[in-house]
Amino acid sequence: MDILFQIVTMMFPKAGVQAGGVPLTLNLVLLAAVIVRNPNQTMLAIQKIKPVGYLYAVLLVFGAISLILSVGHWKLFKIAEMITVLASPLAIVFASRMNAEKMLRITCIALILVDLYAVVQFAVGIVSTAVPGLTYTYGQSITSKSLGYGYGSGGADSANKMPSTYTNGNYLGIFDVLGIALMLAWRPLTKWWRASRIIAIVLGAIGLMLCGSRSIVIPFILVCVFLVVQRYRSWPRRMKGTYLAIGLVGLAIIVVYLAVFQSNMINHFFNRIVVQTAGDSTGAGRTVQWEKLGQNMLLLGPLQISRLMFFGQESTYDLGGEGLPEFFATFGAVSTCAFYGMIVAGVVYCMKNKPIQPIAFGVLCSGVAFSVDQSFYYPPTVMQVFMALGIAVAIMERYTSDSANDMNHVMTIRAAQHHGAGERSLTIARV
Repeated sequence: MDILFQIVTMMFPKAGVQAGGVPLTLNLVLLAAVIVRNPNQTMLAIQKIKPVGYLYAVLLVFGAISLILSVGHWKLFKIAEMITVLASPLAIVFASRMNAEKMLRITCIALILVDLYAVVQFAVGIVSTAVPGLTYTYGQSITSKSLGYGYGSGGADSANKMPSTYTNGNYLGIFDVLGIALMLAWRPLTKWWRASRIIAIVLGAIGLMLCGSRSIVIPFILVCVFLVVQRYRSWPRRMKGTYLAIGLVGLAIIVVYLAVFQSNMINHFFNRIVVQTAGDSTGAGRTVQWEKLGQNMLLLGPLQISRLMFFGQESTYDLGGEGLPEFFATFGAVSTCAFYGMIVAGVVYCMKNKPIQPIAFGVLCSGVAFSVDQSFYYPPTVMQVFMALGIAVAIMERYTSDSANDMNHVMTIRAAQHHGAGERSLTIARV
C-alpha cells in the first residue's frame, strides 16, 4: 500500500475521475488508506520531528474549527481544498513503514519518467500527448488549465508551463525541487543507481526549465549557490579540484548542447523566467495584494477581526489573494503560523543533520512557493513536502542505526582483543 501510494503520488498524482465537481484522484484515496491503516502510527510519525508534531496539533484543532464554520457557506470545492491542507501532512506516515533506500529509488525513477514526459509535451504538445484519467483527471479539460496556452512556437498546443502528469507547472516544479534535493542526499549502493541518480538530477533540472513556475524556479536558483558550496565542502580535500573540474566541464557540455540543439528550450526558460518577470513588477498582482488585504481588513468590525484571526474569514469578507494572504484569510492567523511553522521546523531539522541538509533547501523552496501561490490547496504538493521530510527521517534513522552497528562492531573487536591479551598474560604468568 505504501509503495503504491508513493508511486501514484509522485508519478500519476492526477489519475482519477471528476465526481460532483470535485476531482476524486487515486492519490487521495490512497492517502486516506495510508492514514487510517494505523492511526496511532500515523500520529506518532508526524511527531518524529517534535516541533512539527506540536504545530500540526495546533493546525488540526484550529483548522478543523475553521472547516466546520465554513460548511454551508463555502462551495464544496473550497471545503475539499481545506480538507486537503489539513490531511496532507499526515502523508509523512508512509515513510515510517518503508526502507529509505527503496523510497529513494522510487523517487529516482519517478523523477526520470515524469520529466521525460514533460520533455515530450514540450516537443509534441500538451493536448496531443494527454491521457484522460491517467495524466489528468477524467472528466476535466486539460485545455482549461492555467498553463498559458498558445505561447511559444508550437501553436495552440504549446504553453508557458509544461505540467507533465501534474496538470500544472507549479506542482511539477515543486516535485522537481524536492526530487532533486532527495537525490542530492542519497548515496546509492550500486553503480547502476549512481548513474540513474545523475540522470534524474539532470532531467529534474530540465523539468524545472520547462515547468515555467517562477514561484519555485526563482528561489531554487538562489539556493543553488548554497547547494554547490555545500557539495564542494563535502568532497575529500584531495579530490576537490578534480570533482570541480569535472562538474564545470559537464555543465559546459550541457549548456552548449542546449544552446546548439535545444535553443527553443533555452528561449522558453529565458522568456518565462527573465523577460516576463522583468516586464511585470507586481508579480501578477502578488505584490499589491497585501495593500488590498489591509484595506479590506480596515472595513471589518472587532468581532469580525477576531473571527478572522482565529478561524479565518466568513464568505462575505472578500479577503484573500495568492499564497500566504489566501491561507491567512481562509484559516486565520493561528493556523497560518502553525502551517508555515511546520515547514520552517522541517527545514531546521534537516539543516541540523548533515546527511539530509540538501532536503532542507527543497522544503524551503516549497515553502516559498506556498507563500506566493495557492499550490498548497492542490494535491499532491503539501503531501510531497511531508513525504520528503518522512524520507529525511528514515535516512537519519538508517544513518544512526548504521553508526550504532559500526560502533558495536568496533567495541566487539576491542573486547575480543582485550580478552585475547588477558589470556596471553595469564599464560605467561603460569610459565
